[in-house]
Amino acid sequence: MKPPIAAIAIVLSTQIAAAQTPVPLSIAEARAAILAAKSRLWRDPDSVRDAAISAPKACPVKPELLCVCVEANARNAYGGYSGISTSLIYFRGKTVADSVEGLYPDGRARCGKFEPFPELNGRKTPGRS
Repeated sequence: MKPPIAAIAIVLSTQIAAAQTPVPLSIAEARAAILAAKSRLWRDPDSVRDAAISAPKACPVKPELLCVCVEANARNAYGGYSGISTSLIYFRGKTVADSVEGLYPDGRARCGKFEPFPELNGRKTPGRS
């Protein structure tokens, strides 16, 4: 006897929904993963200053991933500070998957509450190489 098509559809939709549910991520886990990936997220990671982070939430474009917003001021390709910009950091599980900088010029409005992230701040003295 063949199973009813409706039953198959329910099973498949449940599996698809489960596949798109992001793995829970605490802010402490997000901080640790960002610190581990710092050298690939910023051109000059030791120049990062004034860092702040938002709580993990569902990504706007990729619902299967979680995102956090990070505000920071870091040196650009010319060696100068360009001001605080917001980066959207994508997580696959508990690992940094990707990032996009400058996506939200109104980061505080879109990302929610930020809290200081002093561990991300670099060791360079402002104005010195």
